[in-house]
Amino acid sequence: MLSMLEFAARSWVLARRLAKEQRPDVVIASSTYPLDIYTAARIARIAGAALVFEVHDLWPLTPQLLGGMSEQHPFIRIMQQAEDYYCQHADLVVSVLPNAIGHLVTRGLTTDRYVVIPNGVEVKEGPEHQVAPDTHTGSLQRAHAAGRLVVLYAGSEGVSNRLDALLRAAVLVRDVPLQVVFVGTGPELEFLKRLAADLGLTNVSFLPPIPREQLEGLLAFADIAYIGIGASPLYRYGISPNKLYDYMMAGVCALFAGHADVFNDVVSEAGCGLSVPHAVPEDIAAGIRQLVALSAEERAELGRHGAAYCRTHFAYGVLAGRYEAALLWACQHRRAQ
Repeated sequence: MLSMLEFAARSWVLARRLAKEQRPDVVIASSTYPLDIYTAARIARIAGAALVFEVHDLWPLTPQLLGGMSEQHPFIRIMQQAEDYYCQHADLVVSVLPNAIGHLVTRGLTTDRYVVIPNGVEVKEGPEHQVAPDTHTGSLQRAHAAGRLVVLYAGSEGVSNRLDALLRAAVLVRDVPLQVVFVGTGPELEFLKRLAADLGLTNVSFLPPIPREQLEGLLAFADIAYIGIGASPLYRYGISPNKLYDYMMAGVCALFAGHADVFNDVVSEAGCGLSVPHAVPEDIAAGIRQLVALSAEERAELGRHGAAYCRTHFAYGVLAGRYEAALLWACQHRRAQ
């Protein structure tokens, strides 16, 4: 909280100088939290520029619904004032969340000033990618040599990803030759290691994070890539998970747990794997069994669907064109005012 407030205060002091030096046509506020809208608005006002706000997460809803903070908390009230400000004053609001408008209209945003542009991926021609470390590829290759299919999760190991449910699901499919592999770190890492030991799971690997550029090469050794979303009213406004697009672009079959708890189900839309209703052990275990029952070629075909869908919908080039059009609209809207 102190870091957020410090940044907001220091950037406010620099706003006039930035406006004069940069002379922007558009000022984009793009922090996770909304306090930067005040500095952005000041720069835009001095420069006569359009004002755009990017929504990555809905604040203050996120710390309220996931963190349990009261709406009467002073920090939450400050964030609420900032959210109301950008909804009422921004020329354009850009969101990675496809249904955020359902909330933002209640705070003063009009639908004509809202556009959805999701997170994306870099599309590379050909199979070239950076090689993952031997420690990582070796772990997956040894699993295959032992006759096991690899179920891989790559990303932050936090509560909302429901990785504990994946481990409990592994108990329910002990009869299936699997290796569950976690790549990444996060606040739940040590808890997950203890849970795997308590459950008596010997087919679980925990590997350190690697750069996104190397992940595609590692995903080539995975049979199934897992993504889970915990049940929360927050996800009714939509999700745009980078890790899923990485899975899809790498052409690996995806298992998505939680489609009944979110607004949008990209895995079903793309036909790139299997979606199960909730991120609970029973649903995840059932999903694993269904995907394991497919042939390797059938899983590969699902993966190809995902890569093709990414090229059409989530490639940076495609999204950049949409963003450019939105920014031009914002400039015209600002001049019209």
